[in-house]
Formats: sequence, C-alpha cells, structure tokens
Amino acid sequence: MTFKIHDKQTAEAVEKSPEARFNYFIFRAVKSEEVWTLADENGFVISETEGERSIPVWPHAEFASEWIQGDWAACQPLKIEMGAWRNNWLPGLAADGVVISVFPKAGQDVVVVDSEELIASFKDEYDAQK
Repeated sequence: MTFKIHDKQTAEAVEKSPEARFNYFIFRAVKSEEVWTLADENGFVISETEGERSIPVWPHAEFASEWIQGDWAACQPLKIEMGAWRNNWLPGLAADGVVISVFPKAGQDVVVVDSEELIASFKDEYDAQK
C-alpha cells in the first residue's frame, strides 16, 4: 500500500544524513510493504562503482523519480512488493553479488548493504512495529 507523501515530508527525508535516510527507508518499506527502484525496457538499473555492482532503492516512487535523467532518462519507477523483494529479489541479488544502495541522494554518501544486512534491518523493524 503506497503511502502518500507531502512536499515537506519529501524535503525533510531527502535532506537527512545517509544513515537517517537508511532508517527512514527501512521504516517506510516495512510500513508500506513495498520498495521502489528504477527500470527500463531492459530491466532494472544497476550501477557500478569501483567494481561493485549495486541496485538503488527508495521508499517511494517520488524519490526514485528524481533519478530519471542522464543514463536513466528512459527509466520508470518500479514498485516491488515486500514479499517478492525479500523472498525473490534479495536472494537473487546476493547470488549475483549485487549490493543495495539505500535511498541514494545526488551528491551525497549513501548506505550500501548486502542482502543479509537488509533482511536483518527489515526483521528488526517488523519486530519494532508489532
């Protein structure tokens, strides 16, 4: 269930530190039961930095949409239901050696985690929201 986002909320979330954006992502992804990435006709985007491949993810389509430019101009936000993300995507990404860039913001550092770390963070948040 996609949550509604307000301009003030958007501005506040984007201006946070990488760690705060990571925590915001975990909270919102668990609450809404979805994550967002970008995809085009060839599939989802993967970036490569210093030999490490990563997939960017955001808590809402609006945050992902801000990255639709340059090399990713043909992309669209792609919603992934949490069940599919945890059960299919994360194991597949781990098998392919792809890490996750959580809630990137242009010109700022980003928290990068592997699938196991992300699953553990989701579990902790699920437990906290019970």
